[in-house]
Amino acid sequence: MENLGSDDPKCKVYASDIGYCLTDEDLYKFFKGMSDKGVDSGKVKIGLSYDDDLRRIGEKFMMH
Repeated sequence: MENLGSDDPKCKVYASDIGYCLTDEDLYKFFKGMSDKGVDSGKVKIGLSYDDDLRRIGEKFMMH
């Protein structure tokens, strides 16, 4: 079998959740949990309302 890529067995991943049905706190807990596991990036679906989107992607949700 031919390997079409790196020989490194590790690859970068990101956490993702649409999050529309989650409260802000539950969304934060999800991404915080992923961060605690070493995942250093994430993707959040936007498109609720402008104010909701800004609140949800604000500083509280920055993964450090």
